Amino acid sequence: MKSYRKLVIKETGLKGLSSYWKIVKKCSDWMLSLGWDHWDGYYVPERLKKKINNEKVYLGYLEKRPIATITLSLKTSGFINQGLRNFNEPQAKAFYISTLAVLPSEQGKGFASQLLDFVEEKGTREGIKYLRLSTRASWKKVVNFYLHRNYKIKGTISDNEDNDEPYFLMEKEIS
Repeated sequence: MKSYRKLVIKETGLKGLSSYWKIVKKCSDWMLSLGWDHWDGYYVPERLKKKINNEKVYLGYLEKRPIATITLSLKTSGFINQGLRNFNEPQAKAFYISTLAVLPSEQGKGFASQLLDFVEEKGTREGIKYLRLSTRASWKKVVNFYLHRNYKIKGTISDNEDNDEPYFLMEKEIS
């Protein structure tokens, strides 16, 4: 069931680290309960603090309660660099999306779509040509979510830190 409740989305700084951590930790624990361990031990408070300092981290609030997050960067990082050549126009201006998370109790209500709508609108205003991300190839529900939103699979890479798990590189042209 889709939610008609609208998120208030705001960029956060270090003052929001605690809220950011709570969302990511709850999502990490939920994923771990499903056998997906790649966030467990990877997204720790120190790494999230670095993301706040080096990237644009947004929190989504529902009735003043932080329930969702998304991170944007103009630069690639980590293992996505190995697959950069798979994207259309690898050097074009792009937002690289990471750490999209919605509290497990709030999933399936349209909040992830609201975060992506926000990113698309922001990107269009800022002259961004592409939105890019990676997601585990085995996560059919998540892959289908992005495909439904007109992201295209541009290639597959393996993450050495994640037991060589294959990840899809996905991209959407917005301008």
